[in-house]
Amino acid sequence: TNVAAMKFRAGADTTNKDDGYITFETSSANNQTERLRLDSGGRILTNGETGTNASQGGIHVKTSNGAATTQALVLVNAANNANTEVQIKMVASAASPDDRYNAINCVNVAGNNRMDTTFVTCPGGTPQERMRLDNEGRLIIGHTASIGRHEVGDAALQVSGTGPADSGIVVGRWSADNAPANLELSKSRNATIGNNTAVQADDILGHINFSGNDGTRYLGA
Repeated sequence: TNVAAMKFRAGADTTNKDDGYITFETSSANNQTERLRLDSGGRILTNGETGTNASQGGIHVKTSNGAATTQALVLVNAANNANTEVQIKMVASAASPDDRYNAINCVNVAGNNRMDTTFVTCPGGTPQERMRLDNEGRLIIGHTASIGRHEVGDAALQVSGTGPADSGIVVGRWSADNAPANLELSKSRNATIGNNTAVQADDILGHINFSGNDGTRYLGA
């Protein structure tokens, strides 16, 4: 009984007969099926995929997993030390991927399964972290960790910088009418996000706070 096979097959060029591909088959419940293909363009195709838009040398992962999550790629760095990382690098040039790249990193920040996701870009020189989604769900731009402030503490969105551009937030609107861009602060008395309960008299609907550092902490104006 055959339970697995590796097959070397002729390609579609029946004139020159100089192309080919390799297939890998395994059996489940006595049904031997192609699971992986290395095609004539160097592409890796999975689960019986034969036609693809993947570039030469690329990878096309195909599944059929209705009403469920396909875990198509799992990357594991099986260590428990602080700052253990898994990195996906992207290089859109002929530069060495060792020192010129963009990247997405998963960082075990304290060695206790508290994992941040960081985003790195290359400004032409050494790649730099630009944004971090930390393990508490905070989006941190311009720094590598949350900075507690006077009124909101460790806010869900933090922008930090050293100049007007990298420490500024701009909201713009482009439309052929007289309507403006908007900054809206809202409140509902319902404790479930997305649900509606009327506010009451004297409820504070929004707050813009100004705070300054006294050398050790931030204090409100």
